[in-house]
Amino acid sequence: MNRSSIILEPKLHRGRMRLLMKFWYDIALVSKVRKLGARYSSTNSCWYIDYSEKNIQLAQTVFEAYYVTTLSLEEVKQRDDEIARHKKHGRPPIAKGAMDYAKKLNDFKEAEIVQYEQYMVGQRYSKSTINAYKGFVRSLLGYYHDKETAYISLRDIHRYNYEVIIKNRYSVSYQRQFIGAIKLFFDYIVHCTFDTSELERPRKDYKLPTVLSKDEVRQILLSTTNLKHKAIISTLYSAGLRVGELLNLRIGHLDADRMLITVRMGKGRKDRYVKMSQTNLLLLRQYLNKFTPRHYVFEGPGQKKYSSSSVRQIINRACERTNIKKHITPHTFRHSYATHLLELGVDLRYVQALLGHKKPETTMIYTHISSDKVSNLVNPLDELFREELVGLADKRNKFAQKPALIRQNDWGY
Repeated sequence: MNRSSIILEPKLHRGRMRLLMKFWYDIALVSKVRKLGARYSSTNSCWYIDYSEKNIQLAQTVFEAYYVTTLSLEEVKQRDDEIARHKKHGRPPIAKGAMDYAKKLNDFKEAEIVQYEQYMVGQRYSKSTINAYKGFVRSLLGYYHDKETAYISLRDIHRYNYEVIIKNRYSVSYQRQFIGAIKLFFDYIVHCTFDTSELERPRKDYKLPTVLSKDEVRQILLSTTNLKHKAIISTLYSAGLRVGELLNLRIGHLDADRMLITVRMGKGRKDRYVKMSQTNLLLLRQYLNKFTPRHYVFEGPGQKKYSSSSVRQIINRACERTNIKKHITPHTFRHSYATHLLELGVDLRYVQALLGHKKPETTMIYTHISSDKVSNLVNPLDELFREELVGLADKRNKFAQKPALIRQNDWGY
């Protein structure tokens, strides 16, 4: 907040609701508030008058030449609740290490965070993005708690980046997200002293995603005896859903007649259709008949939306039972779905549409990990020793009859 900014904030003081007037010390401003009949509070380190709609309008008129932020009772309560939550849990929604700085924000900077949140809500940012971006800005402002936000320089941000992000070995994706949050904050909330275009994101890491084999997916499903858990995993895999899309799936989004699943407001606020699996449909019918959810397909206690942490626990336990050592997350099933589609010969453009990717380049990463494509290549070492390899084919792949995923007498319809 710069020196021409004023915060008007309602607060209970000495048994009555008051309108606090917070600003950096300025003789002209002190003279104005004295004319309003304001008194100084040593407890709150600011001037105040009685809280009323009339006094709010009067103060806004007196300070019309300044940048005035007027907080409502609801906004103050929301801010105080958030501060209390941070103190209780010991951290804001950012990684450990940067979290301690967020505790040092003064009221001016708290008001800037409120403005930032309101801007992002108005721009329809997702709730998770808003929480993450607020956490990044909170940490930066707390790191420079003794400096006005408007006077934070480009060099200050580079110093924070090195001292907090680089030294604590945060990932490149974390650093890129931090830069995005800071650029947005200084572009639209605070008039800073530097050009935000000079804040550059580091290059992305190019990592191939973890993919399960078809047999590993089968093992996970067969080892899962809980009907609800099995339905969750099979839906994740058979529809290639992100975990958020799975949790937002409503009963009305399942179209058994057309064999389609409607994904509403996926990533990028996009809707799409996904082909429903016959096997998954049987599992879902059995699950819906037994659990009878009201709104969402998968509901937790109190018929509320199921949590992503519960889905991760289900998958972790399934991997432990099958002794799969790969690092598996809910998103791994989406990667596996896309890779297996390409191995089945499905055109890349259809896979792109099924996954809801905006650019084909995003989908093309799965062409690099399709095992069928790679396994069909001739290795030059095998070509050199072709004669020696004759007759050494493995004879041990005559498996016993595999158990069925669903028993017919358990379908329940």
